[in-house]
Amino acid sequence: MLRFASRLRLITIFLFLSLPVLANAQLIEQRFELRGATVVDTSTGLQWMRCSIGQTWSGSSCQGDATQLTWIDAVRAGPLLNQQDIPGFEGFTDWRLPTLEELLSLVYCSSNQPARFKGNNTAGCRGRYTTPTIVASVFPNTTSGWYWTTTSESSTLAWSIAFHYGYADNDQKTLRESVRLVRVAD
Repeated sequence: MLRFASRLRLITIFLFLSLPVLANAQLIEQRFELRGATVVDTSTGLQWMRCSIGQTWSGSSCQGDATQLTWIDAVRAGPLLNQQDIPGFEGFTDWRLPTLEELLSLVYCSSNQPARFKGNNTAGCRGRYTTPTIVASVFPNTTSGWYWTTTSESSTLAWSIAFHYGYADNDQKTLRESVRLVRVAD
């Protein structure tokens, strides 16, 4: 049987190890305002689709597989969605492909290396981190693969982000990658 001092020491160790998890949960809760199939990032003022293109919101999660699109089809995905749904997806008709900076703002390094939310840092997460490198409770069933941005490097290259590593790089525009749309929140 453990003595009182040993129990107290175990409880203290447990609480100490739990603090980063609690701090991260509080950070996430303060940053994101859930609105059903969409979420508002209060730190950027952007409203995101919680599911990737090809998935559907079930009321609690994203169902199905993300559709892989070429870059030009990814750029067209927002305007097509805006025309299809009346009065637009979740009542909005200004959905679009995010810029590199916008999509990078969603990269979440649970190891805190280089930071919890990376901002405009294109390097991948380091240390022991969970994948995908996005907040899964906010963006459920996100693939760990590559996601297009609207940021074009040349006539043949555009920037994309791998949510497996939290890494950004140029890819051939003819490759097929996942898409998550965004708009400026009201």
